[in-house]
Amino acid sequence: MATLDDVISALGASLDSLAAETCLQIYSELDSYVAVEPAALASAVSRNLRTALSALRDQQVPSPDTLDGAALTARERYETGVPVEEIVRGFRISISLIHERFLDLAMSLGLPVEATVAGSRTMWGVGDALTTRIITSYQALELDRALRDAQHRAAVVRSLLAGETPDDTSLVAIDADGRYAAVRCEVRLRARWTLLSRRPSAH
Repeated sequence: MATLDDVISALGASLDSLAAETCLQIYSELDSYVAVEPAALASAVSRNLRTALSALRDQQVPSPDTLDGAALTARERYETGVPVEEIVRGFRISISLIHERFLDLAMSLGLPVEATVAGSRTMWGVGDALTTRIITSYQALELDRALRDAQHRAAVVRSLLAGETPDDTSLVAIDADGRYAAVRCEVRLRARWTLLSRRPSAH
């Protein structure tokens, strides 16, 4: 009767072929991954598989905050414009395939039912942990971008109020070549407001 170590050894020996199969399936199912370089995807998939294999070996699901490889992948996909739901699906494909291979090997080698069930639970846990880290990392990247965009818009407005030409107006709906006047007024509740008003063209 096989042991968990026997299954893990056989699973480890198949990681290269499993990684190639995973990449093919991701490219065939997820259109947004067309922008991802094959080498980058292969590297990320290999990290996922090694994470799953280590969890099986340790018989312990990793905490999401320890999965820095998943955070790195999330950043790489974010920078290439892959939506977060597609990133999650890519990770799910990776874990699903190694999970299936684990079950196939467990059955063919005769791993006891208890060990097979425990290993299967570990695979599910790894999938959940990876998904959690991906989503939190992606949300942090989105928040960081939103803050930078807001700071940029504020800088553009400050430049206009100072009578200067902003360096970049791509994030602000104004005509960089137009003429604007800064109008400052005081309202009834003594709140001060600063408004931008475009000067009418001379006719």
